[in-house]
Amino acid sequence: MSENLFLTLAALATVANPDLEVEALCPPSGEDQDFVWTGVLDRESNRWMVLASKNSSAATSLEKQEKILSMLANYHDAHRIPFEVPRLIGRASKKDENLTAVVYRQLPGNPLDFNDIGEKSELARSLGKAIAALHEVPTNLVEHVGLPTSSVAEIRESLRDNLSRAVSTSLIPPTLQARWEQALDEDAWWHFHPTFIHGALDPQNVLVADSRVLGVSGFGEVSVGDPARDLAWLVSELTAETVDSIFDAYHLGRAEGADSFLRQRTDLYTELSLVDWLNWGIDQENPAIIADAKDLLEEQLERLDGDFSLTGKPLFEDDTETMDLATDSESLEVEGGDAGEVAGDLEREKPGFNPETSSGADFSSDVETDSSAS
Repeated sequence: MSENLFLTLAALATVANPDLEVEALCPPSGEDQDFVWTGVLDRESNRWMVLASKNSSAATSLEKQEKILSMLANYHDAHRIPFEVPRLIGRASKKDENLTAVVYRQLPGNPLDFNDIGEKSELARSLGKAIAALHEVPTNLVEHVGLPTSSVAEIRESLRDNLSRAVSTSLIPPTLQARWEQALDEDAWWHFHPTFIHGALDPQNVLVADSRVLGVSGFGEVSVGDPARDLAWLVSELTAETVDSIFDAYHLGRAEGADSFLRQRTDLYTELSLVDWLNWGIDQENPAIIADAKDLLEEQLERLDGDFSLTGKPLFEDDTETMDLATDSESLEVEGGDAGEVAGDLEREKPGFNPETSSGADFSSDVETDSSAS
């Protein structure tokens, strides 16, 4: 990534908001294939965020995100959600760079620190209540904007397809495959109402202070889906007692009451994140990611320590078969296909990851603006 590209965003910020006098760049900043973003400081040390799309598809996504944020801001003002969301104050574009940028003031608070969430703490309760309030947002808002909506059957089938893709690489230990397929086939788990979900909750997107959630950002992956997905990021990082406190507050905040198998599906999503990581490595043909995913899968298998079933039902007919399948994964070879060839390279070498860099841009001209905010 080039600092010149971030400077271009700073220039676009002053076009989007003529009253903004940028003094310096500040975190967070980053770039992926669709977006580039950076923080900026004004002369009063106020922090602003500039987010720009890099292609037409991302620009459409950004426009939908603006609409969702506008609706959520209204919900906050009506006291229907207990946290603030980013409020857009302007947008600008630089056509020769195919950049469309939006600007908003950064939310108050600091990124969530897992070490600050204790069992039965105020922060644990606030986090559970915040996520519950988000899931109470009407799903028709998502449908109205044109963002993805999925039925329970579609959610379940998508998870199966994703697992099948990973299994086709021969890198998934058979015991884990059986464990996850059994959970996906457990019909009792899959009776719930899809909700508005954030889709990308993590510590950077949850801003806290004084033991409560002040703001939530990062609404680029909003959809109607399984509420368990928005809770899975907590399970692997916190003690079981602390997770229980979060879930207790969450269930109290849901109008429809407890989802009987929410916790079980949350555990499943946490484990299936390893499948997502492997598939991402295969898609990117990145041996380093594939090798890391393979190591994590083997660690997960060891962590089970013989407790192979998520549902509590027998996974195999006898212990001998279980032991054989658990150990056979160590001798698996990748067969066929481009993905198999990429994964097979891991046995010969473990190359480093070399991220691509982006060239900078002269932002002194060709800047157009739309001063209206969403």
